[in-house]
Parts: sequence; C-alpha cells; structure tokens
Amino acid sequence: MIAANSDFFDGRMKEKKFMYQETLEELVMAKKVQVAGRQLTVVENGAVYVLTPAVKFVRCETCQQDPFGLSGKYATHEKLTEKGAEIFLSSIIYNKQSYQVEQGYFCIPFE
Repeated sequence: MIAANSDFFDGRMKEKKFMYQETLEELVMAKKVQVAGRQLTVVENGAVYVLTPAVKFVRCETCQQDPFGLSGKYATHEKLTEKGAEIFLSSIIYNKQSYQVEQGYFCIPFE
C-alpha cells in the first residue's frame, strides 16, 4: 500500500496507476490531495487526475486455483458490471465464483 507521505504523485504520472481507497483517504486527510467528484488535484503541484472506481483481485475465495486467472489483476467497476459481476465491499461474484478484492481507483492524468 502507498502511504500518505509517499512520493506517489512526484512529478507527473504519464499513465494510469491504481490507488487503494485507504491510500486516497490518507492523502485527503493529510491535505496532500483534494477530491471533487471524480477529479483529484495534487495540492503541491496542481496536477489533475480523473478517478475511475476499480478493484484489485486478491484471490478466489471459492476455489484453491483461480479458474479465470483474475488474482493480482485490476478491473474497473464499469467493466465488471458490463461482464455481469456483482460488486460488494471487499468481494465480487463473477461467473459463480467469489473473489476477495481491494477497492480503489485508477488515477488517470487529465489531459
């Protein structure tokens, strides 16, 4: 996990990165970023990013082996919904399989 005092936003990110929900909350509390709707602004340098809700798949909870190879991968809420997945707080049901996930966001540079 990225700590609130990290250099996550040093310079300008040129591609999207995943940020855990907890990390975003820490950065907001530390007043390092401001969030308005889906827009994140870095206080120090004014860089602006679009936040897209996403998850990181941790492991399959219903099988010892992940039948779809999702563990360790990332997906947006939008894509998961399109694929028929049911999203809960820290789990997702996809094709009758339960997955443990970590909630967060893709931070995409605003151009």
